[in-house]
Amino acid sequence: PNLIGLALGQGGETTTLRVLIDAVLVLVLAACTLAVSRGRMHWLTAAALVLAVLTVSLSWAVPWYLVWVLPFAALAPARRVRGGVVVLGVYFLLAFMPAGFLLEGEINLKPQKTALGAAHRAEIEALLR
Repeated sequence: PNLIGLALGQGGETTTLRVLIDAVLVLVLAACTLAVSRGRMHWLTAAALVLAVLTVSLSWAVPWYLVWVLPFAALAPARRVRGGVVVLGVYFLLAFMPAGFLLEGEINLKPQKTALGAAHRAEIEALLR
């Protein structure tokens, strides 16, 4: 959400964007539940899809959150879900690699400079004290 807000020129995550993303998450959960109950989707595919959307919907995600999705995606019969999780993994790899700040500087992306980034940094610093 923070990066989506930056891409939309809103300076990061906003309350409206947060509500919209939460609504999308609820809709995906409801659609997957309905599809599984009607036999249109395998439950592993639905679980992987919901967990992937949940991971993307988090205000500030960290790479190990991908562990929530991996077991379901690996066993899901749908190749698209596995492909999506691979893309999510590549994003986490690029975003959190040790030299990631150099890439962010080159493309002029500064998520840590938003209000959400500052709040996240303050929380991390408080935890480390």
